[in-house]
Amino acid sequence: MNFRIANLLAGATLVVLAFLSLLNLKSADFYTGGRLHETQTVWFLVGFVVLFVASRIELVYFERFAVPLLVATVLVLLLTLVIGKEVNHARRWIELF
Repeated sequence: MNFRIANLLAGATLVVLAFLSLLNLKSADFYTGGRLHETQTVWFLVGFVVLFVASRIELVYFERFAVPLLVATVLVLLLTLVIGKEVNHARRWIELF
C-alpha cells in the first residue's frame, strides 16, 4: 500500500473514532445533564490543529529536541515520586494549583 494512502486511511480512522467517541459522550451527557461533550469537542479540534501543524514541521527539528525532552520527561517522572499527590493509594499526580 502506498505510504500516503496509509496515512490518509489512518487519519480518517482516527477522525471517525473521535467522532463516534464524542457522539457516545453526548448520549451519556443527555442522561446526566452534563456538558462534557462540548469541552471534549473543543479539545479534539485543538488537538487536530496541533497535529496538522506538527505534521508540517520537518523531522530534523524534532530530532534536535529529542534528548532534552527525554531528560525533562524523566525529571518530571522523578519529581512525581517526590512531591506527587497520592490518590487511591497511588502517587501519580502533581498538583499544579
